[in-house]
Amino acid sequence: MIDPAGDSGEDSGKTDIRFLGEMTTLFSHDIKNVLAIINENAGLLEDLAQMATSGHPLDPDKIGRIAGKIQHQVRRADKMVKRLNQVGHSMDHPIDTVDLSRMVETVCFLAARKADLKSVSLSITPPETPVTIKTDPFALQQLIWICIDRAIHTDGSADTVEIVIESTTTGARIIFGRSGAINGPADIRVEQTRKKLSEILHANLAIDPDRGTVSIRLPLELSVQQR
Repeated sequence: MIDPAGDSGEDSGKTDIRFLGEMTTLFSHDIKNVLAIINENAGLLEDLAQMATSGHPLDPDKIGRIAGKIQHQVRRADKMVKRLNQVGHSMDHPIDTVDLSRMVETVCFLAARKADLKSVSLSITPPETPVTIKTDPFALQQLIWICIDRAIHTDGSADTVEIVIESTTTGARIIFGRSGAINGPADIRVEQTRKKLSEILHANLAIDPDRGTVSIRLPLELSVQQR
């Protein structure tokens, strides 16, 4: 069973910084890898250019393959930066209308490296029709991140974390599950963060030991006054 437990009583500013810092660390490694691959292929192009000046014929197919590899890495880095920008700009509006499927996809993309390191995959089951709510987008992303992180680091028989998004009569629910999951010791600091975020979002976080799931139940609309 997954249990998003774990953190000490931090103020919201420190919590935000930790969240952004962890993402930045993960993505800086990936972006450095992208730059290394681009640099390697740029070196190959430079070698081909030097050979051409010495009278060796150019191989158009080889040049095309190298250029394709560079373009692929540029697209990869661009996607990373766009996702990070989405999270950063979510702080611009304390309350905003969000599409839950898109938000979960963004957080899963950000958490993919952590999942890969644990040989775990993330699977999203979207609703039949889009589910939108009015909430604090930045706080919700942090809470989703914590639940995914806990699922990734929880021992279980399955190598996939299943995430289901569904509409409810009062708002929406996100369910995180991993078959055969067994709880480890609770991290006090993360537990405090989870509680703080749940209060900010007026969310109810429920643990189902039989199904091995954690669910976040969210109201349809959160007002600035409620925060």
